[in-house]
Amino acid sequence: MDFLKFLFLFKTISLCLTSDCLYFTKYNRIYRNENTSIQKPSRVLELINVENFSELDFNNCIQNKNLLPNFINLYPTHPIKLNYNFNFNFSAFLDSDIFLTIRLQKISFFDTNNSFFNSFENFMFINLEFYNSELRVLKNGKESCELESIDFFSNTKKYINFALSVLYFKRTCPLFLSQSEILTLSFSGLSNSLLKKNILEFLEIPNTSHFYLIESLVLNFYKYSITKRLIDSNVFNGSKIYLKGVFDFKEDDVFSNLIPGLLLIKTKKFINLFKNGVNWLNYLNIEIQITSGDDYQFPDEDYCIFASLQNQSSYLLNAELSNKKCTCTMIRVFANYLKINVSAEYYLSNELQNQLISIGCLDPVFYNSCNTEEKLNKYLTQFIQLDFLNIKL
Repeated sequence: MDFLKFLFLFKTISLCLTSDCLYFTKYNRIYRNENTSIQKPSRVLELINVENFSELDFNNCIQNKNLLPNFINLYPTHPIKLNYNFNFNFSAFLDSDIFLTIRLQKISFFDTNNSFFNSFENFMFINLEFYNSELRVLKNGKESCELESIDFFSNTKKYINFALSVLYFKRTCPLFLSQSEILTLSFSGLSNSLLKKNILEFLEIPNTSHFYLIESLVLNFYKYSITKRLIDSNVFNGSKIYLKGVFDFKEDDVFSNLIPGLLLIKTKKFINLFKNGVNWLNYLNIEIQITSGDDYQFPDEDYCIFASLQNQSSYLLNAELSNKKCTCTMIRVFANYLKINVSAEYYLSNELQNQLISIGCLDPVFYNSCNTEEKLNKYLTQFIQLDFLNIKL
């Protein structure tokens, strides 16, 4: 019996002294006991200064299989290529119900022919985070974005997040996102300001919507102009789209070929969304939720800004209202609420319709007083006069 104990101890020590298992020493020391999970629900494995990730042996190097890590931080010694040779052996997590987060840094490029995204078949869910990396997409190490057939879709549902420190590029090949069921895809740090330019645009590959399965897209901006090349209709058709930060729509037909499942906007100034016009709204026939931090009052002097909204549009725009009385600009912006009875199923839209009614927007006398032609002529004249004065000054 003593010999067996000695043999087991010798085997464990020998294993931990191998070069690859040295990376797991701290984790094994912390989580050697079962009751550790009570004090530390987040079990973080720090893999620092790793030379060769493919040689990491999670199965043999983690001593307590009942306390597998649920958060892995990867710190390579030098920039790494996320290509076919970059892979992990996650057999240790077989039949595990762990929701695993993996944070990677120093990625020099993403290859469309990579095995990493498909190495999580043991998991139901996986969360991938990328920091201090470059979202440069290649194919077999070369500048290429060739179309290929789909062999299979990964069963693992993924959350993929690109952090503020990621560098983006124009003409990015979107195929690295294909063949994966992605619950949330998030890009942060998008900017086109004097202080920072970090622009992401995808190459257009027609007739490839069936290559992608992205439930939600989250975009975080600072002084950015959104184009069709960012929210590509082939990649994000049907996705719920969340736009956050300071931005506007550079192209008025940005939604001409894209049908979002939902559009939620969170910005600082409501009116900035329409700096380049309002036509982007005319292409939508969904609920749109806009949250802004400026308590916009929809004043009548802004009526002309929304003059090009089409009466046949069927979108339902939700916005925070603090108005005590209706304005003609509100009649124009929320015209669809005055034409239909919104079902209680659409909770936010139903609440807004009730609010519009309570402040008199459906009052026939007030409604008729907002004569379209008269308002347009009045404010257009004021706009021309003001513009003339600005030129003179």
